Amino acid sequence: MIKKLIITLTMLLCLTTNIFAGSTPAWSTKDKALLGAGTVLNVVDILQTREAFNNPKFDEGNPILKSLGRDGATVAMLAANVALYLVADKYFEDRTTILAIFGAMKLVVVGRNISVGIKLKF
Repeated sequence: MIKKLIITLTMLLCLTTNIFAGSTPAWSTKDKALLGAGTVLNVVDILQTREAFNNPKFDEGNPILKSLGRDGATVAMLAANVALYLVADKYFEDRTTILAIFGAMKLVVVGRNISVGIKLKF
């Protein structure tokens, strides 16, 4: 339980640290809310993936993540999510739309994981 809590807090810290620094244009309240929601969904998705790797009933559907194993998939997902936020911040004029689309995609993934029985155990 403590290990998952530490992992969760570390992921949240990595995903949100200094993302607003030097942003042009400045992040709106809506952008910040979308980032917060997306961050929570990212953490849930990563923890669901870790849980699925620990349970022989489940098989990772993403062949790249599957080949990396539980810890490698965690690092890859975290890095990809941070990269997406940085790219959305620096290279897209309509950051709000990108964050909304990404959040919606993550919501679908998390919902699907729940529907097949992947639960988080704290």
